Amino acid sequence: MPGNVITETWLAYAFERPVAVERVRAALARVGTHYGAQLAEPPPLRASLGDTDGLALWRHDDGSRWPAWAEGEGIVVAATAAPAGWRRVVGEMGAAEAPVLLGRALAERPERLAELVPPFVIGIREASAGPGAASGRLTIVNDFAGAGRIYEKRLDPGAGALGAEGWVWSNRLGALPIFAGEEPEPDERGWSLFAAAGWFIADATPIRSTTKVAPGTAIVVRAGAGGAGAHIHHHQTRAAGELVTPHEVYFRGAVDEAANQAIGLARDLAELFDEPPSVDLSGGRDSRISAAGAVAAGIDCRFATGDQEPGELEIAKQLVTAAPHPLEHLVTQPETDPDDDLRRRVAGIHLVHDGMRNPQEIRRPMALPIPVEPTRPTLSGHGGEIAHGFYYPSPGKLSEVREGGEEGLGDRLEQAARQKHSAAHRGAYRAYREEVERALAEGRRHGLAGPALLDYFYLVQRLAYRSGLGARSGRSSACATPAFVRASFDLTPDQRLDGKLHHDLIARLVPEWSEVPFFEPDDAGPLPEIRRARIWEKPGHAETVEEMIADGKAWPDLFRRRPVRAAWKEAREGKAHQHWEAVFNRIVWREGFEEHLRELGRAATAEPAPVPA
Repeated sequence: MPGNVITETWLAYAFERPVAVERVRAALARVGTHYGAQLAEPPPLRASLGDTDGLALWRHDDGSRWPAWAEGEGIVVAATAAPAGWRRVVGEMGAAEAPVLLGRALAERPERLAELVPPFVIGIREASAGPGAASGRLTIVNDFAGAGRIYEKRLDPGAGALGAEGWVWSNRLGALPIFAGEEPEPDERGWSLFAAAGWFIADATPIRSTTKVAPGTAIVVRAGAGGAGAHIHHHQTRAAGELVTPHEVYFRGAVDEAANQAIGLARDLAELFDEPPSVDLSGGRDSRISAAGAVAAGIDCRFATGDQEPGELEIAKQLVTAAPHPLEHLVTQPETDPDDDLRRRVAGIHLVHDGMRNPQEIRRPMALPIPVEPTRPTLSGHGGEIAHGFYYPSPGKLSEVREGGEEGLGDRLEQAARQKHSAAHRGAYRAYREEVERALAEGRRHGLAGPALLDYFYLVQRLAYRSGLGARSGRSSACATPAFVRASFDLTPDQRLDGKLHHDLIARLVPEWSEVPFFEPDDAGPLPEIRRARIWEKPGHAETVEEMIADGKAWPDLFRRRPVRAAWKEAREGKAHQHWEAVFNRIVWREGFEEHLRELGRAATAEPAPVPA
């Protein structure tokens, strides 16, 4: 599977008044046609449809032994991904037998989602009486980090071809207006937050009248009596809060549990897929946790290191040599940036991710259509930042955070957003600051204080959409297991800077790796500078950006014209600070999204053949 791509499309709906199933099938056909065209072969549809609620999944057989669509004894369970750690909920049983029992358990106690490893979205439709019938209950849950992407839209009966009142949910943002049959429009608040933060934080999205569902949410839909419509209830399970709330702990026990879950995750992946997992092995600390879990589990897998940053490959080779048993090790060459059309590249990324990716992705091409092939699961280190102080990466930065006190935490996060440019409009930073303070207040309600609140912000706001944990089908991380998160928030800020959890876990999982230092460029003496072409230096791309800055209609709503154009002129002269590249990336992202909105509008108003009954 190439790059960061998502191949499955999951959707659920609930109507406040019954709607003819034929109209639902037409809406589903629009969704299936749009996302199916991204793949070399459109995926088959499985659906459980009623006139007040329903569940649908488009997915190829990707080599997973976990049935993404499972039925049994009056229940249907549809998942975007296999939820590793299922045995903690349903006991010792294989992947093929677990989905229905897991669905029942989550429907009865949604808070048990905190025992499963992100990313996933799961829908459970119960007591279906046959085609066209309402279910007794539809339950939707997402993981505690929100890495299993799920978006929702309130349906307006006066807008769009569907003409229904109610809700629609999907892991594909663009599926919402397409299902509704409604031409989408850009969301002013969402893009303002994007300009300030670099991603759509909180519940924001780039499309008006759509929102992200908060991490660890349970949505319960119950059919009304006597043919009435569905009743919808959103419930926060407090799953993330339970994992971060301070408690009395014997830290060695927390490390042991994190080690056990790292091993368990590796074994689950080996059991779940026909293809052996590919395990990231860099010279850094985070991927080493997942790699150590795989080594300790003794699974059949392949370790992969990218030869990109000078000095890192040498450390990875030391780890391979020191491992307690032989490892298959693949070295990949640095990513190349081909001379393609930048507008077409961004259009492809938006088609797959609907704008909900890190805008730095414009550095990577998106080749479409996506080939249909077995998923090779990937074990990475995404999420490990919560255990080493992402927002205070040095003793000096930690001192600044402490000196600023509780009032200064928001300042630190705003400083991280502004970087060296402060190019967004003032209102964007005000909106961002409001969301920052809301997240920090939520962390305080969980009992957190001081620098740990910055780590909480990373967990619930940045991890899912900035780190890329949920941006690829088949990706998992030992640093996103419930036990790793729990142990991370048992650390003091100084222990985070010392990498205590990482060191203790490595010693527990693969003691032979304890003596191999983590790759730390600042401590390794001067290293050759990694040189890649900035966007203002790359022929073809630079000219496209220049056109967008000169003629773009959308980006001035995000950034101030004068400083942006002055910075671009300096960049072309070789004088701009590297932080400006993030601004230019966001401009390209926003301008490219205009065409994507038109593409979604065409899909929403098309009249494809209806889905067969």
